[in-house]
Amino acid sequence: MLPAQNQSLNTIGPCDKVKLDNVSSSLRLAGSIARVAKVGDVIGLLGPIGIGKTEFARGFIQSLTHHDEIVPSPTFTLMQVYEMGVIPIYHYDLYRIQSYSELEELGFDAAVAEGILLIEWPESIGALGGVSRLNISLDVDKKGPSNSRIISFDPGLGWQERLNNAIKAFIEVSDA
Repeated sequence: MLPAQNQSLNTIGPCDKVKLDNVSSSLRLAGSIARVAKVGDVIGLLGPIGIGKTEFARGFIQSLTHHDEIVPSPTFTLMQVYEMGVIPIYHYDLYRIQSYSELEELGFDAAVAEGILLIEWPESIGALGGVSRLNISLDVDKKGPSNSRIISFDPGLGWQERLNNAIKAFIEVSDA
């Protein structure tokens, strides 16, 4: 697993994109990022339907709770809470959300104050999260096998160093 050789999306340097060969790589990367996440972080998962956003969220959540934790897509419930660890994790699917008032009804403000947020389809909430926001875009690797992905990152200032450390740890483990 080597960083993709593409121009930087942001100011985090050469590891702004990572090529993943399979689902287990996605789960490991999600776990690396989860280990550096903290209260107040807002992590947006972007990409088309079926690209692996929920699978990425599953790897993130399972790495901080139990590896056998059932992590369904919150498509119909809109939000799932995982309180197995020290910090609650709020997993949102905002595909059908059309206004901020709908988010308020789901306890969004309280969730930001006390936990880590994983948000599928974050486009509907705009730039909430500020320096604690990390957008992760999943895309098909058109040059690789059908299950390979290119993961791109757009971090707020609060994420830049932590994200570099997480990606470095992921690459070191992958190369071992």
